[in-house]
Amino acid sequence: MGILMTEAPPRVPFRVGFFIVPDFPMLAFTAAIEALRVANWVSGRTLYEWVLISEDGGPVIPSSSIAMHPHAAMSDAGGLPIVFFCAGVGGSKYVNRRVFAWLRRLARNKVTLGSIGTGTYALARAGLLKGYRCTLHWEEIERFSREFPDLLLTTNLFEVDRDRMTCPGGTASLDMMFFLIQKQHGRDLAWDTAEELLQHGVRSARDPQRMSLQFRTRVTDPRLLVVIEAMENNVEDPLSLQRLCEISGLSLRHLQRRFRQVLGRSPKSFYRQLRLQSARKMLMHGTRSILDVAVANGFVSGSHFARRYSAEYGRRPREDRAPQP
Repeated sequence: MGILMTEAPPRVPFRVGFFIVPDFPMLAFTAAIEALRVANWVSGRTLYEWVLISEDGGPVIPSSSIAMHPHAAMSDAGGLPIVFFCAGVGGSKYVNRRVFAWLRRLARNKVTLGSIGTGTYALARAGLLKGYRCTLHWEEIERFSREFPDLLLTTNLFEVDRDRMTCPGGTASLDMMFFLIQKQHGRDLAWDTAEELLQHGVRSARDPQRMSLQFRTRVTDPRLLVVIEAMENNVEDPLSLQRLCEISGLSLRHLQRRFRQVLGRSPKSFYRQLRLQSARKMLMHGTRSILDVAVANGFVSGSHFARRYSAEYGRRPREDRAPQP
């Protein structure tokens, strides 16, 4: 049973550990700490303290290249009821048996374990997410699912499952900390903390990571939104223009005119661009071969895909290929 499942009030100050590795995401990390700091300020009490941890206690360079100086090495970081593993773009390749063994010792000692950003990979590789819901950034879903097909992965904003807490990074770490504050000290403090941080509310764990289609595309015409949604849901087997017309209830001429008026492209060109964007994300965050990526996004051959990709991005697909672990 983790700290979030107990009815007893937390010991104050409640000490939160953050284990950091090179290239960890500065925004997500500082957002989490700021939520705790502001909760202290709003309450007028030192409810939370935070401890920065690295493998050897030495400085760690985050994504912003501003060196961070931890308070302790992992061997000296005892007495913490909760520890978050913070990792960024390199988290998908992070393997450190010594650190994984330390995480397992924490779990055996009933420490609640969490992740920020791609830190979810570390918890999974340490064998600490079996039977738990977990999440991470939507761009990492394909790669993570291929490595851990049996884990209970979601695309939620964050996940809290007994003594595990995971979030995809970005501002989602704020909401995960608001959840912690609310669980330990009540809704009023969580919402007052959010207001001080100029947040227009506290998002729930079940909120989606991505913006709505309307906000992402800045399209308000519901008929076009229906077509774009159908395109996004059918990248491997692209729909015909006739089928898109049926879905939208528009004639081909009207559909083409509205696409050019609103999006500056024909439906065919927009659909191809959307599939290329999907392919680029797979290349940068996945493990599939370039040919598999091409087929998964509706291109008839690797050479056809390469030509279209180069025309769109000015470089070849292999130049955007993610380094393989």
